[in-house]
Amino acid sequence: MHSLGAAADTRTPSDLGRDADGLFGRDYPDASTAYRNIKAAPEGSTGGLIRNGLEELWKRYEPYADGAFAHEFAVHPDHRFWEMYLTIVNQH
Repeated sequence: MHSLGAAADTRTPSDLGRDADGLFGRDYPDASTAYRNIKAAPEGSTGGLIRNGLEELWKRYEPYADGAFAHEFAVHPDHRFWEMYLTIVNQH
């Protein structure tokens, strides 16, 4: 049993890349500088617009993502961006 108000985290490892947090909703200690800069960018700035575009792409790609995708995106955003982008583009 958990103490008052504490909810158990019932996510499985495969769920960790698939939640309402999106790509930028979590803090990863090993995240790349690029990821941290985009995450911290003010709304409406170039970085904020990039973040919003990546989140939109994530919404389309998320059903295909493996459970480690969100964390791996934080560590290697360039590689994982291309994985998302090419998956979505090749569907059309």
